[in-house]
Amino acid sequence: MTSATRDLLQQVIEPVVVSEGLDLEQLDLSQAGRRSRLRIIVDADGGVDLDRCAEVSRHISKALD
Repeated sequence: MTSATRDLLQQVIEPVVVSEGLDLEQLDLSQAGRRSRLRIIVDADGGVDLDRCAEVSRHISKALD
């Protein structure tokens, strides 16, 4: 991932993650065949359960659209 792409993704995603009370730990963008795969790693004090992951994922998806 280029630095500019990473910075742009972080500018869009980080405010969403923070508004959910989570910390953005890592962003990875890689090729998966003809598509790209974006992996976002979040954390919080006490951990993050699957429901919170699903919720923040929906919010991130909206922000990226």
